[in-house]
Amino acid sequence: MKVSIFMMTALALILTIGSASCNEKEGKGETPAGMHEVTYQGFAFLCPDVLKPAKKLDSGETVPNIFMLEKMDVSNTLMCEVSDTDAEFTPETGELFAKEMQSQNPNVKVECKVLKDGLLVKTVSNDPSFSSETIYTAMRMFFKGKKMISVTFMYSEKNKATLGKYADAVMNSVRATE
Repeated sequence: MKVSIFMMTALALILTIGSASCNEKEGKGETPAGMHEVTYQGFAFLCPDVLKPAKKLDSGETVPNIFMLEKMDVSNTLMCEVSDTDAEFTPETGELFAKEMQSQNPNVKVECKVLKDGLLVKTVSNDPSFSSETIYTAMRMFFKGKKMISVTFMYSEKNKATLGKYADAVMNSVRATE
């Protein structure tokens, strides 16, 4: 009987601690299943685990800012670039950039959203010179002072089920770490 009470108490304690730690992790923005966080030059974003770091052609070393579904598959990739800007981001400059993006290519469906800290641009393209499939692109430009990270996530129609489900999580996760 004493063993049974001890086991029940231990089980209750484990469940209570486990439940508390799960709630605590969720409150801190735990990384979703199937994704990991990438930190690059003072910024961070989520990356699907199915995407692997790209390799340099000349040395075979991995590239820290490009992730691909398969070797040399540029139509199913996640990449980022950090750069300095001349001025800090404003919603007015975001609006101008969004209008320019939408007017550049009338054959590409472009959706732009101006955010307080940058832009979110989504496109759907059917350009046979690039790919025989429809290509979906989401790009998040995030500004922190006079620094900007551009995170671009592209996937093809045949990989829409595999990669498309991650697009919003990737775009919403972009942040400054410094």
